[in-house]
Amino acid sequence: MKYHTKDELEHFGFSEAVVVSVRLQLGSFYMELDNVTIHPENSCNRDIRAMRANGLRLKLPECEMVSFAREAYKVYDADGNLTQTEEDQEVDREEYADTFQKLEGMTVYDITKQDQRYHIELDVEEFTYHIDVKASQDEEEWDRFLSKEVAI
Repeated sequence: MKYHTKDELEHFGFSEAVVVSVRLQLGSFYMELDNVTIHPENSCNRDIRAMRANGLRLKLPECEMVSFAREAYKVYDADGNLTQTEEDQEVDREEYADTFQKLEGMTVYDITKQDQRYHIELDVEEFTYHIDVKASQDEEEWDRFLSKEVAI
């Protein structure tokens, strides 16, 4: 990959990015994403405007999966009466690979970092998944900058 950053997660915008792939391999967590915004403050961005990238690989090396769950939700009928309540449903470790595959093509709501915990929220059809990963650093790699379309 042509561009590489370390510990610059806050210099990327992940909302509306699209998941290409997710995997947990050899103790590291990987996501490949399209439509990631690269902020002007990013150390590799020599432009003075927001750019974007496809095929960006986010790596959280030597990580620990803290949680991987489908978020709780409530269903109401047309009259506003509660008809169903579901609690958070933790994904079993044996089901990670299958569930990661279901995330392909879905939209990222956000990826944030607080201390050494990375919180990833994904919109998957009618559900939202959240992934919490503990890692000491993040690494981002991509091949090229693309222009970000400007709405007129």
